[in-house]
Amino acid sequence: MLEILIVLVILSVMASMLTVSLGENPIDELEREAQRLQAVMQMAADEALLEGAEYALAPSTDRKQPGYRIVRLTYELDDDDKGLSLADSSKAKWQPIEKAPFDFYPLPEPYSFDLELLDGVTNNSAFNSQEARQRLQKLGDKSGLQAWRPEVLILSSGEVTPFEITFYHSDLPQQVRVFNEGLADIALELNTP
Repeated sequence: MLEILIVLVILSVMASMLTVSLGENPIDELEREAQRLQAVMQMAADEALLEGAEYALAPSTDRKQPGYRIVRLTYELDDDDKGLSLADSSKAKWQPIEKAPFDFYPLPEPYSFDLELLDGVTNNSAFNSQEARQRLQKLGDKSGLQAWRPEVLILSSGEVTPFEITFYHSDLPQQVRVFNEGLADIALELNTP
């Protein structure tokens, strides 16, 4: 009986040591946060194509609470309005989507990200003309979303504003990059400095 009790104690000590050694790897967690954003953006791109609607990634403007959400462009139409374009800002407004996974996602404490808009190849006039870019900027200004600013457009044509988002963990030199050059799927890449 005593031998069985000793064996059980030894097994429980070994099991607890194994549990401690199998703790979460911060690099895996960093990559998981980037994969979540990649999946959310890909889902928004799919919905934009299926619904013929325009979406955008809107990062939080509050540095104390980093995170992001997806917003949708809606139009306040009168009976005589026809054929509005994406860049027609007089009737357009960004609306937050309040359903998962598009609602606000706060980044957990050790993580942060930087967003950079890139000059990429695209066929859509919403990206190419300076006038269209200014109209889209005005849309962001009048969005009514004080805590978020639409930055990366996800268009019903299948195009996405060329961007690069770099995820950081405060204790790691590694970074994970989520990016799109405007015409292909949203990609992910682990960078080791």
